[in-house]
Amino acid sequence: MCARHPFASNHYRRPLHPDAKTDDNDLEAIFHAAAGTDRRLVGYGLATLPVGEVYQSLQAVSRHRHNLVKQRARLMVQMRRLLHQTMPGFADLFEDDKLYRKSIALPVALQFASADAIRRAGVAGIASHLKETKVRFQTRTIERIVGLRAGAV
Repeated sequence: MCARHPFASNHYRRPLHPDAKTDDNDLEAIFHAAAGTDRRLVGYGLATLPVGEVYQSLQAVSRHRHNLVKQRARLMVQMRRLLHQTMPGFADLFEDDKLYRKSIALPVALQFASADAIRRAGVAGIASHLKETKVRFQTRTIERIVGLRAGAV
């Protein structure tokens, strides 16, 4: 949108019937604005220009992607809440973007669903499970998880 000087667009703001204010005149002005039949109002109507098939399909794909992104965000929030309800503090060990991708958080949470299970497995048990499932990990991350669970009641 371009910024225009008010004097340059003054003629667009003039009423069609300056002395008479009635519903009929308002209806006529609305019709002229929508139809674009008044020379002063051309370009301010509700005209829809024809667009190509490629643009329409691109627009549909873009809308679909936007909806998927919103759905994914909602699901991630729900998963974080459930993790917090079942294992308080577990999700807080991982950054927001690292909880779901390239992380040991979900494989550990799926296999060891309680603080007691994590405590019983210990660092060695969790490490062996992650090796079996071919998940890359660092021992210090497992130690943080076991340390958190050891403090939990």
